[in-house]
Amino acid sequence: MEEKLKLEEQQPLQVVEKVQDQHIQTIDPLTNTYNKTYFDKHISEIIIRNQHNDYETGIICFNVDLMSRLNENYSFEIGDSVLQSLSLLVTEFKTPQTDYLFRLTDSEFALVIPTKSQEELFYYCEILRDVIYNHHFETVEKITCSLGAVIFNQNLSIDTNLKQAEFMLETSKKQGRNQTNLLNPNSSLFLEEQNKKQTF
Repeated sequence: MEEKLKLEEQQPLQVVEKVQDQHIQTIDPLTNTYNKTYFDKHISEIIIRNQHNDYETGIICFNVDLMSRLNENYSFEIGDSVLQSLSLLVTEFKTPQTDYLFRLTDSEFALVIPTKSQEELFYYCEILRDVIYNHHFETVEKITCSLGAVIFNQNLSIDTNLKQAEFMLETSKKQGRNQTNLLNPNSSLFLEEQNKKQTF
């Protein structure tokens, strides 16, 4: 009887520990956003859900412009606080039931949203970019972000779609930062860049 009671006492604790482990595995501790692990596990479900609701899926990659300079001029602690404030700002901006925010790397975030068209996705990105640009950050006052986006292509892998969004993010950086670039479905720029990398 005593052994049974001990076992029953342990079970809730084990459940709590399991939930905590899952939280640690899928949530970025600095920004409290979903991490790359969660992205990899659930992106297919998000895409299918959007399809069932007659939406395309937009993948938006973005990061803070000149982040390394910000860390050098202020400190890594200030840099972390900027990332925390940025993630909170974007979390408040996005639609909770349909939009998903991920921290993919130390400096790169991704938003996955339902969208009807390239134009709608671009409009969403530009509003977000403007919200960030006009926000007053306590520690550094102002930052800008560059964005790159694609509409998910079912004929390509999830990894390739993500790489395309990251490629458009890099394009925004190269063209002067603080801007949005969307991949034109008919463009061969991404394929040309991939071919260049394979030849080296």
